[in-house]
Amino acid sequence: AITLMDDYIYWTDWNKKAMFKAQKFTGECLTVLRNTTHRPYDLKVYHPLRQIKYYNPCNMENGGCSHLCLIAPDHRKGVTFTCACPDQFTLDENDSKTCV
Repeated sequence: AITLMDDYIYWTDWNKKAMFKAQKFTGECLTVLRNTTHRPYDLKVYHPLRQIKYYNPCNMENGGCSHLCLIAPDHRKGVTFTCACPDQFTLDENDSKTCV
């Protein structure tokens, strides 16, 4: 596996059973990030700058939900949400947002 992030290149090496990083333009600062007893098959970088921006309806005031705001895909609009309640509570039928 191989990936880029900022000024570094990251890769896995099956022969050395390790993950490495180095400066992407010069190859300097070669660093072993992780040794393992098995061959590393994949490598993923999770960073806020690499995440797709999307509208979060639960971000503002919990979507108007009194307890739980659950995001779900909506193929026509991008994302949608539904309100939900913890155990021992039920959703008010009048507004579908308040747990009683």
